[in-house]
Amino acid sequence: MNLKHITVGASSLPAVILLHGFLGSGADWMAIAARLSDHFFCVMPDLPGHGRSMSPDAEQYTFESTARSIVAVADMQGLQKPALLGYSMGGRIALYTALQNPGLFSGLILESSSPGLKSDEERQQRIKEDDKRALRLKEIGVAAFVEEWYRMPLFDRMRKNDKQYSKFMARRQQLDTDGIALSLRGAGTGTQVPLWSRLRELSIPVLLVVGAEDSKFRDINREMTVSLRNCRLEEVPNAGHNVHFERQVLFGDLIREFIAKSVSVPRR
Repeated sequence: MNLKHITVGASSLPAVILLHGFLGSGADWMAIAARLSDHFFCVMPDLPGHGRSMSPDAEQYTFESTARSIVAVADMQGLQKPALLGYSMGGRIALYTALQNPGLFSGLILESSSPGLKSDEERQQRIKEDDKRALRLKEIGVAAFVEEWYRMPLFDRMRKNDKQYSKFMARRQQLDTDGIALSLRGAGTGTQVPLWSRLRELSIPVLLVVGAEDSKFRDINREMTVSLRNCRLEEVPNAGHNVHFERQVLFGDLIREFIAKSVSVPRR
């Protein structure tokens, strides 16, 4: 799939590719890109089924196809060893993409993400849940589905920022129902092959970012540090699942510092 994408910053600068989460788009990163663009060329794709990246072909929504599409964006932009950043679903895709393309990326940043579910039983249960969600989406429409999704406890802290949350939700009201359903079935946690056993393959620097109040993903990320060879974990205080939304300034500072100090990123 040809992933539509936004760029911010001078193309001569070191590059970072930013992957959004489920129900998002590349535009979700604009506030962060504004904080990074003095030093980095930010490339923000719309992942399959989101924003302007659409296809009726279910095969375009798999992890394998999405990873190839991300590499194609890097090639199209002429990026040399970009850093790769992903949030939640985008983090799972980023981890898979980095593992499938050793040597392509200079560093990896995973925000509130995981290497997947460990057991077959957990994965099968999640596939059933996501199938039900896809049917629910078709039944009630995308606007109502988005409202239901963000009422989950995972996003409690986000909803406290009324002004920014309203803008955040407005961007999601025009999502494509078919695209989101295909994403749920193609890139859901249940369909993902678990990557826990492959974490040791990563030799590039890895930054894990998680909200200190997001206990589920905090525990997952702490466990990930055991297997990652070159890893730093940042547990951000006063933040839940979406750290880049809830703590924009701090998140931007963490990313800029990590790439500048820990990653050798060539200029083009």
